Amino acid sequence: KTLDYGTAQQLSLSIVEKLDRSRDEQSFEPLLETINNFCRQNSIIINDKPKQHRNRTISVTFKDSTVNSIIGQRDDNQNEEFYRTSIYCQLIDNILIELKDRFYLKNLQFLCGISTLSPDSDIFLHLNQLKHLLVTYI
Repeated sequence: KTLDYGTAQQLSLSIVEKLDRSRDEQSFEPLLETINNFCRQNSIIINDKPKQHRNRTISVTFKDSTVNSIIGQRDDNQNEEFYRTSIYCQLIDNILIELKDRFYLKNLQFLCGISTLSPDSDIFLHLNQLKHLLVTYI
């Protein structure tokens, strides 16, 4: 069975809302606890700092400046805040951006309007769906 564009729009909007709500601390803590339990059960050490392959240096250009971080070199910050902000929230943000770009509301409304022009459609010449198409192009 195929989904129509209206259903795709509803599904994408509900996923976006759920992901937006999952950016909070209450959603992250159970996930982190699950990860920690998995690592303990499988003898995986996640708080080990990686080996440093070279000494970190600050560019000569910035020798008289205050530099908070060094670009292009690995940050050894391995705490919960780092995981939440740099991995968890960043991943959710990337997914949200992609979903919002792909399922942009106006595009889906346009596609719903186009689908009403097909005699094979269940919503053939349905006035509410055609309204978005008419408003956009008339």
